[in-house]
Amino acid sequence: MSKTQRVVMLLACLLPLSACGGGGDGGNNPVGAVASVIISPGNQSVQLGGGVQYSAVAKDGNGHTVAGRTFTWASSNETFATISSSGLVTTIAAGITSISASTDGIAGSSQLTVTASSSAATIQGTVTLSGNYLTPPVPLHSKRAAPDVLPPLPQSSKSLAVSNAGTASRWVATRPFIDQVPNEWIVTFKPAAMASPAIGSVAYRSSATLARADGAIRGALAARASAGQLNIAGVSPTILAARVTIPAGVSSDAIAASLRADPSVLAVEPNRLMAHYGLERVGGSARAPQPAPPLIAPNDPLYQRQAWHYGMIDLERAWQTSTGSNTVVVAVIDNGIRFDHPGIAANLTNDGYDFVSQVPIAICAGGSTTSAGDNDGYDPDPTIPFDVNLDPNSGCITTLKSSGNHGMHVAGTIGATGNDGVGVTGVAWSVKIRPVRVLGIAGSGSNYDIAQGLLYAAGLPADNGNGGTVAPAFGAKIINMSLGGPSGATVLQNAVTAASNAGSLIIAAAGNDGTSTPNFPASYPEVVSVSAVGPDAILASYSTFGSTIDIAAPGGDVADGDGSFGVESTAWDFVNNMPIYDNQTWNGTSMASPHVAGVAALILAANPGLTAAQIRARLETYTIDLGAAGKDNQYGNGLVNARNALTQTNAVTGTIRVRLIASATGAVVSTVAAVNGVYQFTDVPNGTYVIYAGQDEGGDGSIGIRPRLWGAKGGTATPSTVTISGPGVTTADFTIGFPIEAESNNTIATADVLPVGGYLAGLLANPATDVDVSQVRIPTNGTYTFETHGLLGACGFALEEDTVLELMSSTGTVLATNDDINTNSDLLCSRITSVLAPGVYYLRVSAFNGQGAPGFLNRRYTVSARSGP
Repeated sequence: MSKTQRVVMLLACLLPLSACGGGGDGGNNPVGAVASVIISPGNQSVQLGGGVQYSAVAKDGNGHTVAGRTFTWASSNETFATISSSGLVTTIAAGITSISASTDGIAGSSQLTVTASSSAATIQGTVTLSGNYLTPPVPLHSKRAAPDVLPPLPQSSKSLAVSNAGTASRWVATRPFIDQVPNEWIVTFKPAAMASPAIGSVAYRSSATLARADGAIRGALAARASAGQLNIAGVSPTILAARVTIPAGVSSDAIAASLRADPSVLAVEPNRLMAHYGLERVGGSARAPQPAPPLIAPNDPLYQRQAWHYGMIDLERAWQTSTGSNTVVVAVIDNGIRFDHPGIAANLTNDGYDFVSQVPIAICAGGSTTSAGDNDGYDPDPTIPFDVNLDPNSGCITTLKSSGNHGMHVAGTIGATGNDGVGVTGVAWSVKIRPVRVLGIAGSGSNYDIAQGLLYAAGLPADNGNGGTVAPAFGAKIINMSLGGPSGATVLQNAVTAASNAGSLIIAAAGNDGTSTPNFPASYPEVVSVSAVGPDAILASYSTFGSTIDIAAPGGDVADGDGSFGVESTAWDFVNNMPIYDNQTWNGTSMASPHVAGVAALILAANPGLTAAQIRARLETYTIDLGAAGKDNQYGNGLVNARNALTQTNAVTGTIRVRLIASATGAVVSTVAAVNGVYQFTDVPNGTYVIYAGQDEGGDGSIGIRPRLWGAKGGTATPSTVTISGPGVTTADFTIGFPIEAESNNTIATADVLPVGGYLAGLLANPATDVDVSQVRIPTNGTYTFETHGLLGACGFALEEDTVLELMSSTGTVLATNDDINTNSDLLCSRITSVLAPGVYYLRVSAFNGQGAPGFLNRRYTVSARSGP
């Protein structure tokens, strides 16, 4: 080997050492794990406006460099300086921060002092938050008398007349046309007398216990049955109840009195009827919904029509945490289901059951049928055979419904398959629905049948209608009951107790009487009772209220106007025998209850180990308080909120960021984070400024986006200016909340101020005459976009305005206009994108053809301005 070759090899082995002989100390001490991180440069000072490039190196315990490491950089106080992922510092304000770099769990740091010249001008102050954007943010009109003095629906027709865009229409509350099943009674026995465990005991899951209880009940009634005084129509050993019928010619009252005198009997009650709590349109036609695209949503084409009621409970943020799970089963106790409806079929279980008895029903045109409609009584098929319209005055049924299947509508709100490009979506996109049929073709069912359905839903043995019992493999953790009546019953109370003891959370509609009269099962303490609100977050005109209300949810409100103010979900056309979604906007506490059940399903999907009591606590604790402070008789604990319940917080976490804008040009001078509400701008040039602030979400850095808190010193729509004319400190303290327009703002001279990168919320007080104008300063040549959105829902639907947006020059010349973003897709918000030169421009928002909600005013919208397309 030549001398030159030896020198080359020596140099090759020096860089790196590991390439020749193992590295480390001559190959004897290899490089180990990271023990320290060294940052360069070390502690230092830098003048505001200057930048610093940091670097880092990892060392092992012997001081050797550990190669190939990626470092995470951080500034302990971003008010003074931020640092990029590559180690480049940007100074923001005078102060001290610690710069750190970490890898493999080991960190190193150095102190950075940002200084400013003594001649610098400083703007500093505090920003505080007012309210929470999850609270209904815009003052809304009161459309009716106080809930405590609401009259009930007229008892003569049991309907509420409603204006429907010039088309005659009425909304009918479904009620049983008879109070009870004729000559049918429910006898409940005392546990001790039957030598049986207490109601609700897990012992009733034992076939031996059931057999003994069944035999004891039948034995107690045998003598009367043999004497022809009664017939045993069914036995429910789980709740020690028997359904008996009284033969013709025998006095029902006498037999009932005889049974009540029996010391083994706990209660003897008529088998009363209950009905679902959905208000149904009779005659007329629904107003065409006019939606706009939501911020974040599934791709179901009709989701926009659900936007107001889903936006009200903050579902779009909740879905970021959970969209449900197919391991969660929700039982829907109602009037059955259609397994061939493509909007929900994939989420239906095959273990439902039909508990509808054969109660005779008169047909108005002549003849009769039975409430079951399928002529087979109790059976394993919960399919609704057909659904009929009811004449409540004549007590007979009329025609098939072209918009029916109450249970389908309820189930669709809970769990219509979501993000599948079909129809609508449920609150929980991925969930399993167990359909349990207890209501017949006219929408009513008996206490005994409903009790059996409740037992079955909870996984407990129920009367199978053939002298035995039936139970599914397991109980549903969540049960929805959008039905009820004004009279409680021992058999129903015992079924509620048993289901609750079995671990099921029962959620029920409060009722549609518009009074404080309690309805059952909602008023039982084990049950979550749900009142209904309309799109204005005010108690619905029909909703039952009172001390038993636990929570409120969107149910729509017929008093608000036409069908666009209802809850959109799945339904079935029994005239043409086909699935339907379009214009299926129904109203009622029946529609409110499944919103709560759906949120419960989301909570359980995200937290599978929670008990029913824990789910209930989540629902009732993390609500939005409406009405009187705290729990009240209208809204209970408040409006259900999906995001709150999932995250166990009543407010969104985020960083307040303050933005300094040159008032003359609209240019953003600086944006800083406020630490504990304190902010500071340093080295501010002489000039006049406006100061805005907003809360981001989770530290994402984005402010001025609806519906995040946003505001300005002096008021969002009318910000005050801060003038800098030399060195010194100017203090500017202010509060931000929800950005609402300032009236009167219907001309250029009275326009509100809207900065690029911000938004305002407004109401068109009278859509036929009102317009709102905002001034926008464009700082530089470029592309800018101006857009309207609904406040809670979609433009043109419920209380959201179908807007027309105009862009005007400083002299009022109209430069561009837009009515609908995409008429073919029913996107009826407005958007204008234009290339603009610097200067002052104006935006004018008006209502399409001066249209507002039928019957009243105040239509909502938000308008925003941003740079870019």
